[in-house]
Amino acid sequence: MFQTLSMDQAFISKLTETIEANLRDEKFGIIELSRVMGMSRSGIYRKLKKITKKSLNQVIREYRLSKAMEMLQHHEATIAEIAYEVGFGSPAYFTKCFHEYYGYPPGEVKKVDHPDQVKTANSFRQFLLADKSGPRNSKSWRDLLKSRNSRILSFVLLSFLVAFGIIGVPGIRLLNRSNRAANGGVIKPDRSIAVLPFKNLSEEPEIQYFADGIMEDILDDLFQIRDIRVISRTTMEHFRESTLTSPEIARKLKVGYILEGSVQRAGAETRIHVQLIDVKRDQHIWSEKYDRKMDNVFSIQSDIAKQIARELRAVLLPEELKQIEKIPTRNTEAYEMYLRGRFFCNSRTDVGLKKGLGYYENALRKDPDYALAYSGMADAYFLLAFWGYIQRAEGYSRAKECAFQALKIDNNLAQAHAAMGCVLTWGEWNWEDAIDEFKIALKLNPNYNLAHNYYSELLDILRENSKAREQINLALELDPYNWMSHLLSAAYYCHEGKFGMAEEECNQVIEINNEYKHIHYRLFNMYYRQHEDMLVLKKIQDILMTDTATVAYANSVTQAYDQSGIRGVLQLLIESQVKISRPNYYWIASWYALLGDKERSLHYLDLVRQKHLAQSPEITYTSDELPHINNNLDFENLSNEPGFQALLQEMGLSGYH
Repeated sequence: MFQTLSMDQAFISKLTETIEANLRDEKFGIIELSRVMGMSRSGIYRKLKKITKKSLNQVIREYRLSKAMEMLQHHEATIAEIAYEVGFGSPAYFTKCFHEYYGYPPGEVKKVDHPDQVKTANSFRQFLLADKSGPRNSKSWRDLLKSRNSRILSFVLLSFLVAFGIIGVPGIRLLNRSNRAANGGVIKPDRSIAVLPFKNLSEEPEIQYFADGIMEDILDDLFQIRDIRVISRTTMEHFRESTLTSPEIARKLKVGYILEGSVQRAGAETRIHVQLIDVKRDQHIWSEKYDRKMDNVFSIQSDIAKQIARELRAVLLPEELKQIEKIPTRNTEAYEMYLRGRFFCNSRTDVGLKKGLGYYENALRKDPDYALAYSGMADAYFLLAFWGYIQRAEGYSRAKECAFQALKIDNNLAQAHAAMGCVLTWGEWNWEDAIDEFKIALKLNPNYNLAHNYYSELLDILRENSKAREQINLALELDPYNWMSHLLSAAYYCHEGKFGMAEEECNQVIEINNEYKHIHYRLFNMYYRQHEDMLVLKKIQDILMTDTATVAYANSVTQAYDQSGIRGVLQLLIESQVKISRPNYYWIASWYALLGDKERSLHYLDLVRQKHLAQSPEITYTSDELPHINNNLDFENLSNEPGFQALLQEMGLSGYH
């Protein structure tokens, strides 16, 4: 017995020493721990569970919190600084975890009556071992309910009472009030904001690009502040001409503050007027007019972001302040070109992207060290290649080159890391390095909704369904009116077989962007899997009506169904697609897979592969979808086919299937 205890102590000692050595690394987890301790992952899990009855994540988190307690007791730094010192990427999340663990927020540490009884890192090893023999477990229910750390137990008990009808909603409200009273009335402040599109008050309407650029740059500065949730530009575009009041918009977006602004420009003189609205009280809490010359425009933007942080009482860390105050270029002409480039690229059309590229190139002629211009070019080249507007191999290569140049100038540019992640995902099928790039991008800018989007798609390809769902939910929280995010969300629900929820997301896509015709393909697929034949027929007719080359087939859908059922309709759909000038081979492959024709399905998947790898100038005008076969239910019946396995192996996906 004594020998087993000694081995346990040695294990716990090495475990906590390793956590201590990696305290600041928020990514530290089982993979790194397994390597350092020389044990298998499953071995660590079993050993830890046997000794402590806790999971590894729980132990790491609690050790970090106990270390934070030590630092707070000695006033070693601010709460935000301590949060980062102990490996929490967000001060707000640290405060939440600390409050849940100790029963009070970190700001009240000095008010604790018996600090010697508080768990700190110095007593953590004994605390873990004590869980085994359990002096804490010997407490009575009454003692547990009285302790500061009993809130989780109370919640479990409350859930039991509600489930059996012993306590109702009024009782829950009463307990909630009691909990708030016990916690000193501490309620988490609402630090969420939406920035409305800035109005152009200049005499020249074409200066709108400048007003949009100022608004977007202020957004980018706010994105740097982890303690504030910021709604993205894409969503705010939907309120450009809205007749809704600011409080009404805020309620739709579930934010606590709205920033309104206007820009007026005459030559080198610029006036920017902003006002911050507390929507709960429906009153202006801060307003300012800035009259500056163009070469001081960056200082205006950073001043606005810093003032908003002050008004929202948000924690602004030194590294965040450094990013906000960073001047991307000192050449005003280069900045002008960059704003124009971004304005056109935001359209996400082939014409807009190509026009935007020209302006980015002009910006770099004015300032060859303009990292944001390189990053913008990387994003534009990637999108042009992904959607088949330019030859893919060349487009991905140019995108990677531009992203590399941007990061060479400024390695802390989240946009450039995200662009690099996209190229590594779709251009090179380099999944692991792509993961690293997206993680870096999101560490630098947790509010970067597009990075959440891109990362979710990569995780979906790798069949990490729960993680993909987590990322797309974050993207939708930051950008609720982004139809592409809803489309991806619908796809992920389909991959999980949750067709009802997928249909809801498709309806959101239609509501936001009713010009996106390909949504009919997604709905058709969902109805097909639910055996809703009549709805399948309707969607196929909608699909055929979207292209002049296939309209003639729409009248034959009912006849095909009467003769051969759904199989006949699928055959008709394939026939119509093959005859158009640029058929989508990926869709054809999926339809043949649904028909059970494995040979033809694999044939068309190979054509998709050839298009991806082709060096010819032929343009397909379809998205680069091949990696999605790894997590697409349509291709389930091909999973054991040698040709399908060869495709997965070529893409490096064999280990993820």
